[in-house]
Amino acid sequence: MALLEVFGPEGRKLVNLDAPPPEECGFSDFIIGRSPEVWLRINDPKDSVSRLHAKFSPVGGRWAIEDLGSRNGTWVNGDRLARVRILRNGDEIRFATITVLFRDPTATDEDTTKPKAVAPAVTPRERDVLVELCRPFFGANLLKRAASRREIADALFTGETAVQQHLGHLYDKFLIADTGENRRDLLAVAVIEAGIIGPGDYDERTPPGTA
Repeated sequence: MALLEVFGPEGRKLVNLDAPPPEECGFSDFIIGRSPEVWLRINDPKDSVSRLHAKFSPVGGRWAIEDLGSRNGTWVNGDRLARVRILRNGDEIRFATITVLFRDPTATDEDTTKPKAVAPAVTPRERDVLVELCRPFFGANLLKRAASRREIADALFTGETAVQQHLGHLYDKFLIADTGENRRDLLAVAVIEAGIIGPGDYDERTPPGTA
């Protein structure tokens, strides 16, 4: 169960990410901000938190956070958020003067004492596949799921067999075990965490397959 431990002007409170949104919530997304219609409202007397500040999204069995163009930014473990970020147990999130701790024992690395491995190199065509694979993660939809093989193939004007071959090589490179349909989600999470794919890859002026 994923929880947010919120420290703000009204004191400390726990918020269950698995609970349904409040009845007065005007958005289906897990948005945090000052607006009375958001999923988690923060009454910030200094107005340092934006009305629509940031959004939490379920991603491949994990939770991610992205800033919504807030005035003062969103910070995770001291770093200003510049792209979608997958959260880990114990991450400290700051919305201006508000601190939120993310709690999810299932989102802990197996061995946090080991340095992170350097992300493997990908070919230009593999990168094209990854851009399309991760495209739904950077859209406005709430449920973040990797694109299907057919969607990737259509975007790149190629066949599903060719896409599957590239995905097979990428699964091997990123050590993604065979977990069925969820495998694409896990690959997308891995490349987003590694910073290989980010919002800058989705300039609408760039045709699919040329990113």
